[in-house]
Amino acid sequence: MRFTEGKGVDKVLDSTGASILDRSFSAIRKLGHVVSFGEAEGRPFPNLWERLVAKSLTFTRFHLGHADFSSRPWRQSIDASWAALWTGA
Repeated sequence: MRFTEGKGVDKVLDSTGASILDRSFSAIRKLGHVVSFGEAEGRPFPNLWERLVAKSLTFTRFHLGHADFSSRPWRQSIDASWAALWTGA
């Protein structure tokens, strides 16, 4: 919150789940978006619904097993991600 002057971040990308995901809700702004793509620490806590409703957040759960690695959109997103990393964007 300090880095956003109390406004909160637009998006949370969480790969750990459980308590890390639960704590990240304090850093997100109202109407923000949470993307969960891993559960290294465990599944999200049962209070997920309450955490989302409190700030009118949207939530996406991504599972790599559902990705079509041969699709054009997948390849384009990978290329765009690498380009952004290399240019510092």
